[in-house]
Order: sequence, then structure tokens, then C-alpha cells
Amino acid sequence: MRAQPGVADALARCAALDTAVVGIGAWRAGHSTVHDVLTAPERRRLAAGGAVGEVVGLLVDRAGRVLDSGPAHQLVAAGEADLRAAGDVIALV
Repeated sequence: MRAQPGVADALARCAALDTAVVGIGAWRAGHSTVHDVLTAPERRRLAAGGAVGEVVGLLVDRAGRVLDSGPAHQLVAAGEADLRAAGDVIALV
């Protein structure tokens, strides 16, 4: 999907974000955009690996560090580097 011209163009533009609007959720049922679509074993594995929340599908630990494991590589969205480089980030909880 990422190779489709329109999607590739949109993702390339993420590097130039001025403002990003992101959703933040706890790593539990009904509070995350990705938690409930994963299998129970996958959710437990990610929680055991330190996941306590997510930001636009990027799993984070208690210190706010983005975890390398998780579903982020399957999402079509701005990545961590793009979000960190954005001028402003508006978080919706």
C-alpha cells in the first residue's frame, strides 16, 4: 500500500509537517486506536515488553520512549521522526 503513488506522496509530505494532530491512548481495551484490533496474546506480549500507551499507533513505555516492537510498522501514518520534527503537536486524549 505504501508504494501506491498517492500514499507514497502523502507519506513523503510527513517529513515537512508544521502541525501534527495525534491521538494518545492508554494500552487497554477501549482506550487505544490499535489495542482492540490485535489478538489477546499479541496485546499481552506488547504489555510485557513495556507498552503502557500509544500515540498514533506508536507504542510507548512509562518513560515516554517509543518501543521498537508493535504494530507501527503496519500502519500508514507519520512516523516517530516526522512527529518529533513537527513544529507543533496537538494531542487528543
